[in-house]
Amino acid sequence: MSEMNFADWYIVNAPKTLSEVYGQDVIVRYLKDKQKNRSFDKSTFFQGRYGSGKTVLAKILAKSIACKNINKDGEPCDDCSTCNAINNETWDRDVIYLNGEQMSAQEVDNILDKSMSTPAIRDAAKVFIIDETQGLSSAAIQKFLAATQSPRKGFYFIFTAMSKLAGKNPGALQSRCKNWKMKDPTNEEVYKYLGKICQLKELTKDTTIPREFFTEGLQFIVENSDASFRKAIQTLEQCYNGKIFTRTEMKDIFGIESYEDAALVLADISHGRLTKQLYEVIVGADYQEKFGLLIKIIGDAATYKAFGLKYVDESEQWRWKTPIEIANGPFFRELSDAFLSLADNAYIKRGEYQLIISNMLCKITQVSGVTTEPKASPVVRRRV
Repeated sequence: MSEMNFADWYIVNAPKTLSEVYGQDVIVRYLKDKQKNRSFDKSTFFQGRYGSGKTVLAKILAKSIACKNINKDGEPCDDCSTCNAINNETWDRDVIYLNGEQMSAQEVDNILDKSMSTPAIRDAAKVFIIDETQGLSSAAIQKFLAATQSPRKGFYFIFTAMSKLAGKNPGALQSRCKNWKMKDPTNEEVYKYLGKICQLKELTKDTTIPREFFTEGLQFIVENSDASFRKAIQTLEQCYNGKIFTRTEMKDIFGIESYEDAALVLADISHGRLTKQLYEVIVGADYQEKFGLLIKIIGDAATYKAFGLKYVDESEQWRWKTPIEIANGPFFRELSDAFLSLADNAYIKRGEYQLIISNMLCKITQVSGVTTEPKASPVVRRRV
């Protein structure tokens, strides 16, 4: 077996071309047209949850604009000094990377003054990638707003953010950009992506890995990836390096839950059975990591509630036993309302999460008359 590079698979093996990007077909089609016609937007804004591929697309778009060795379709060569500086994140040419969570307004002002005073020298254009833009202060956003209000030839801005921007007029900067809302990847797309990584890394040739890891193991990783390509590949890398190949080992070491285990807990809530296991799965300190799985299960139950098993293949109907039990519970509405009210947030603050979940459990307790084990946590009202 060939020697593998084990350093940060999610960076080393991230998509390098638009054709390798999963789950963003509309955006990819649009950007490919821009590549071919060499008519790039002056300012682009990618918004989506962590691990959805915002930075990956930003880097590919930056290469498309800055590379001098494009092919007949306008695609970057992915081999020149420009492309390598972006792929390897050295940022030592005319593509400038800024992390919005680490930049003050003064630092932004200094960088813009210096960088926009001269045209690109090494690359085809100057491109600014501003990552995690939601972390910028209102004053820093104003600096970029001023820079994008009067587009200059040879200068391009690419912004990424997990959520809407802050400030008195948060939409002003985004209104200057072509805005794209990243689609959350499906479990099938994440599974296919992991399968590609396994082939690329030649993991399937490693006889020390149980064969079921490539089916049940990958599926378990996907179920707990929170719709994040990055989280999925990071877990895969940890499993390989740590020789962690069974669901039981993954549950114990990573503190994650299987679909069925979490679904059984949600079924208990839906039927007014508030047990100790509920607190371990739902209210634990790692609530953020489990939230995507819980929403997936509640979504399956809601799908059954609305359509039954009409659109489910007969060979797959056996998997729906627990979602059906959840959907038929007398407290399913309280359960789904609580989680869906949190689902639109890219990052859920702990205080907000505890407040909504505690209110849901208190309501179920009052209506059902059951006592909890242990007692329900008091509503958290502290500032976060």
